[in-house]
Amino acid sequence: MQRPAFVLNTRAIGIGASRSLAMKGVPVVAVDFRPEAAKLRSNSFTAYHQIPDIEKSPDGAVESLIQAQEPYAEKGVIFPTSDAFVLFVSRHRKELGKHFEIALPSEEVLEGMINKKFQYDIAAQLGVTIPDTYFPSSMEEISSLKNDISYPALIKPYYSHLWQPIFDNKGFQVFTPEELMAQFRKVLSAGVEAMVQSVIQGPNPNLISVRAYFDKNGVPHGVMEAQKVRQYPVDFGVGCLTQTVHCEEVRKMGLKFMQALGYRGVGYVEFKKDDRDGEYKMIELNARVGKTIGLSTRAGINLPWMMYQDLSGGQIDEVHDYPDKVRWHDFVHDCRAYMTLRSRGDITFKEWMRTSLGSECHCYFAWNDLKPVMVESKYGYSSVKELFYVALYSVGKSFKGSRSNQN
Repeated sequence: MQRPAFVLNTRAIGIGASRSLAMKGVPVVAVDFRPEAAKLRSNSFTAYHQIPDIEKSPDGAVESLIQAQEPYAEKGVIFPTSDAFVLFVSRHRKELGKHFEIALPSEEVLEGMINKKFQYDIAAQLGVTIPDTYFPSSMEEISSLKNDISYPALIKPYYSHLWQPIFDNKGFQVFTPEELMAQFRKVLSAGVEAMVQSVIQGPNPNLISVRAYFDKNGVPHGVMEAQKVRQYPVDFGVGCLTQTVHCEEVRKMGLKFMQALGYRGVGYVEFKKDDRDGEYKMIELNARVGKTIGLSTRAGINLPWMMYQDLSGGQIDEVHDYPDKVRWHDFVHDCRAYMTLRSRGDITFKEWMRTSLGSECHCYFAWNDLKPVMVESKYGYSSVKELFYVALYSVGKSFKGSRSNQN
């Protein structure tokens, strides 16, 4: 039997990676531990395997994963597609490495990369520009620096995967020292580590990331830049409309940062151009494939396939360029972004439709693989509901505007 790919996580990122591999004829074993994950069956999955909870029963999860590999003659290739799964594979790499091919940086480096403080320390040492950032650990420390911070500021986590289940956002934006104190007290009470960072000024399209696959020797392949057109939440969120772009400045800084870390596997670094000084400043490195992995594949740069080829002992299909303005779309979250932006007067319904309808690939939707989007949106209900709200909202705003003009 052909060497399988074990894609850990069946949500949007895992489905994007699975589709990228399946289109090359790779058998994909989808793996997850959440009870509801079994519902998100994609046509790209050759098989599905549920393991015990990786946080509550990591040893049981390792044993179960190894059992899933046993029917195959060759080692499977592991693709962890969430921070939690990346840490799980890294912490058990010695045992898993006997049964699977794995591409990860050293455990010490990887643990640091999941920790945003470590990333900023390394970036500063390399001369990669970062926003003004502080690392208070008590109310006394935050009180002593509250008047030295440039506002607005963002309270953001060291470890995103520990923060998200508690606060369900990427951070808290604060505009005054009093807000900073109140929100930081809430964070400390939750028992999570957080930093305070000056907000980089500029719209969503100022956000550009560079992504690549770093082989066993640390050589980058399939380097590509992508630009956020919109994100949700609109100020600090996840991209919901993203497009390919070329940006040599971001490419150089991102590759320099990842190579200095000794990075291995698929990863991407995000930067944002600050309108105040025109400089690109590093936001973070994600040590895995991202939610928009399908964008790279649609643009002709199949990063999961490159990683599979390398770890299987084959020759990587080199791709050195790609077209601009190939677009990836997350419909439901983009509806919500539109409503926020429209309420601010930053976008019209016509502009939103023009940019949204031109997308070549999507978060869950694919014509040849409809079940994921049907399940994710509860058989279309959420998607229809979001579109109804958008239409109703737009008509209401237009009617209100026309009444104001008449008066």
